[in-house]
Amino acid sequence: MPPAPLHRAPALAWLMSHAYAPNRPLAVLAYPLALAVTLTYQLRGGVYESADHHGMVIVARWRPGLDAVLVIGLILTGYAALGLLAWPLALLHPLLGPGVFAVAGLLGVAGAIVLAQGQQSATPIARDTPHGDRWQVAALAQRPGTRLSALLLTRHVLATVVPAGDVLVAAAGTERLEQAYIRAGFTPVGRRRLYRIA
Repeated sequence: MPPAPLHRAPALAWLMSHAYAPNRPLAVLAYPLALAVTLTYQLRGGVYESADHHGMVIVARWRPGLDAVLVIGLILTGYAALGLLAWPLALLHPLLGPGVFAVAGLLGVAGAIVLAQGQQSATPIARDTPHGDRWQVAALAQRPGTRLSALLLTRHVLATVVPAGDVLVAAAGTERLEQAYIRAGFTPVGRRRLYRIA
């Protein structure tokens, strides 16, 4: 199954932020970070979108170091672009340029808090997670008001993308999602972290 093309990143980031945030204003706050996360995994070929465009999931090899470098690089690139836009404002008034960066920083922190609300653990790996080639299942998101396409997509991706014998790892944001993972054959290992052998 082919991953979502790069040009779908803005729409998928909105789907993710809208699915995780409790309301539209908080979804707007979460959008920049959701875009950085989506682009990071799209650069790695790990973002999948349902045919109806209502569901998405990230399934990618577990590479936390690479992911951190890519997210930081994308955020710094965004701030550099923001700096180019803020520079003319600084010519108008000395506080306008730094003010833009301060507001962007506050929005970034607020967005991170919104997205983190649904995350139980920073890592899906626990002491009891089996060793081997690991794949992370993350950002399982369904557009509010729609049903099932994200779960059906995830089942299809897991069955066609991940090699047999590799270890799937996930961190469920809610007890309800944890139960859905368990019904899909995942084994809980504490703090809503789960694994399954593909």
